[in-house]
Amino acid sequence: MTPEMLKAVRAFYRFSKAVAAGLAQPENEFSPDGGQAAANEAFHAMKEAGAFQLGEGEFTALVEQVYPGYLEEFGK
Repeated sequence: MTPEMLKAVRAFYRFSKAVAAGLAQPENEFSPDGGQAAANEAFHAMKEAGAFQLGEGEFTALVEQVYPGYLEEFGK
């Protein structure tokens, strides 16, 4: 995994946490702005890493590799 892809995976995970936290409590430590900053960070990191060119499920598999249990925590 390239450093750029790892950065994208980490940003996407933070975005997932922000969304989940925002659903439970609109303003919180993970999502003080409703997740907008996390969404922007994840999008740009994924674009820079070429994550949008991966096949269906490939990026999620990378996230699961770095963060075991991701699929259980956030669904498929």
